[in-house]
Amino acid sequence: HVVVEPIIFIDGMLTVPKTNPALQQFLHLHQLNGRKFEEINLERDAKQEMANLNSEVDALIECRALSIEQSENVARVMYGIDPATLTTSELRRDLLIKARQDPKRFLDIVNDPQLKLQSNIQRFFDDGLLTHRRNKTEVWFNTTSSKKKMLTEEPLSTCEAYFITDDGVEALQMLESYL
Repeated sequence: HVVVEPIIFIDGMLTVPKTNPALQQFLHLHQLNGRKFEEINLERDAKQEMANLNSEVDALIECRALSIEQSENVARVMYGIDPATLTTSELRRDLLIKARQDPKRFLDIVNDPQLKLQSNIQRFFDDGLLTHRRNKTEVWFNTTSSKKKMLTEEPLSTCEAYFITDDGVEALQMLESYL
């Protein structure tokens, strides 16, 4: 004799008692397990939450340890913020908030070896030492001694690649002297 029991969901949860191993096994082997529903795994959830919290703490500690110059570089590259418009306290506060909101991205940018170069490129454009032309497909020098075309293509990543070359190192040193 088969007894059909009611299935009761409470707050979207189906609680299966230990005394019903057949239902537990059925749900465990069900083809939609993991897609439509999943078993509660408190240990897995705790590990994931701990990883997220540790990442957040690491980002906050790293943010607090940044020098002013590094903070300005991160603000320019990561958030497009012009640090000249903010006080030191405002800049540090904004970076701490951003580090807490997206710790993985923050740590990736802070640990990027090209951060200083990317920041300098952004400064060159902000200070008008480099300019875009033709719908931002060309980059031109805009200094007192040079008004010639530097390169054609997507500006920021191409600028970075150009400044690493032999010709680009000279141009980078010339532009840095203007900063």
